[in-house]
Amino acid sequence: MEKVECNDCEIVIITDGGDNQSSGNFLGLTDFDALMMNLKVRQRPLPRVFVFCVSKDCEDAIGRRYKELTLGSGGQFCDDSNFDEYCDILNQPNAVRLNLKRYFQQEYRDLLE
Repeated sequence: MEKVECNDCEIVIITDGGDNQSSGNFLGLTDFDALMMNLKVRQRPLPRVFVFCVSKDCEDAIGRRYKELTLGSGGQFCDDSNFDEYCDILNQPNAVRLNLKRYFQQEYRDLLE
C-alpha cells in the first residue's frame, strides 16, 4: 500500500488470532496498532479494516481487541457468530460499506463509554 493513492481503502485480514511469524512492532496484538500508526504517519486517510477470525481463540480478549480496532476504523470484526452478516456486508457495494462506517464507528464510541 505504500505507493497506492487511495482515499477510500479497505483491508481484509483473515487470522487465527495467533501471531508466530511477525517481529518487532508487528508481533502480537500490537501489530494492528503498528500498522495503523505507519499508515497515519503517511498522512493519508486510514483504511477501514475488516477482520475475520477463524479460531475459537478470538472469543476471548483477542476477539474483543480486534473488535475494538476494526470498529474504530469503520470496519467490522467477524467470528463464527456473525459470519453470514459479515459476508453480506463485504459483498455490498462500496457506497453501502462507506455508509456503514459511521454506524460501526458509533458502535466503537459506545464501547468506550
